[in-house]
Amino acid sequence: MLRALSVLGAAAAVVLALFQVPAAAAEDDARLSIAASPVKAAKGDKVTVAGLVEATAGGDANFFPWPGVNVRVTMSHPSSKERIHLWSSTKTDGLYSVTFELPYEGPEPVTFRAEATVHAKEISATVEVPVDAPPPGPRLEFFGTTTIKMDEWGRITARGSAKTSQAGGKKLRAQFRLQFSKNGKPGTWKTVKTTDLKPATTASLALKRFYYGRSGYWRWLYPGDGVFKRTVGETVKAWRWATYFTGWKITPKKVGYKKKITLSGRLWEYTGPNTKRGVRYQNLSFYFTCDKTGDGKEWYSDYSFARTDANGRFSKTEKAVCTGKVIAVYPGRKGYFASETDPVRLTVTGSPYRATP
Repeated sequence: MLRALSVLGAAAAVVLALFQVPAAAAEDDARLSIAASPVKAAKGDKVTVAGLVEATAGGDANFFPWPGVNVRVTMSHPSSKERIHLWSSTKTDGLYSVTFELPYEGPEPVTFRAEATVHAKEISATVEVPVDAPPPGPRLEFFGTTTIKMDEWGRITARGSAKTSQAGGKKLRAQFRLQFSKNGKPGTWKTVKTTDLKPATTASLALKRFYYGRSGYWRWLYPGDGVFKRTVGETVKAWRWATYFTGWKITPKKVGYKKKITLSGRLWEYTGPNTKRGVRYQNLSFYFTCDKTGDGKEWYSDYSFARTDANGRFSKTEKAVCTGKVIAVYPGRKGYFASETDPVRLTVTGSPYRATP
């Protein structure tokens, strides 16, 4: 009896050995590092934040550089509730890198945080960069009202003024800069124009009717000199929505002198970043060149106006007079840019206005 139980026990042990469930493979892991350069900065400096993303694969405990990972790097500072984000994708060596322009003054440090997701696991790391406190001394003070006007064709006129605080008669010696940002956020400002400035204790700033053609935010900046520190003026918004034509055509494109032609198309306007509609009940005009006028580059506007319908469509019948090019022009209105079509060639046979040899 005892021998039989012993045999059964041995058989059960063999069965358990044969059907033993293997241990679960270790889950893949991931990690990232972060570093900033320079390790100490001042307002206006450029700081590069970089690091390495690594991960395991197939249960291997070793970490390998992990390419193609989207890394979001966030900059924050105690002086502001706003968070500034930049994105970078890791290269074949697993490295990522972004560069911020520092919009903050010390003495508190700025914090950079990198975040990514690998193997459905969220990984992150942070680094702090000390920021220099603003230097003591005389200040530059903007006063009056900064004005930015943008006309229908995207031409900018900017005005402003500045004066110095008491600094023993010291004069401003650096050029003022007019800066633009599409959203007005720190780190997004770009210098568009600079002013010609003679050394003085006050400055009257004016830049007139230069083309930029973009909606956004503007400000004056004094970059600082040996006496006066870097100073930023107020932020002013100048905004217009874009308009454009589609389906612009002349029918027919070849016609006899004083025969009828039809000018038609459709005019659109944006009402938001991704929304648009036909421009309703607005006047537009037509301009043409005539080959008889030397090089044929002078534009005329003898044709009358057309008016768009509720969907932005327009159609106008005119008499053809001269071989040349024709365009339609929308002059714009408050809050909207002007626009014009590409030129369309019109050939008029039998016209007394001969083509240029």
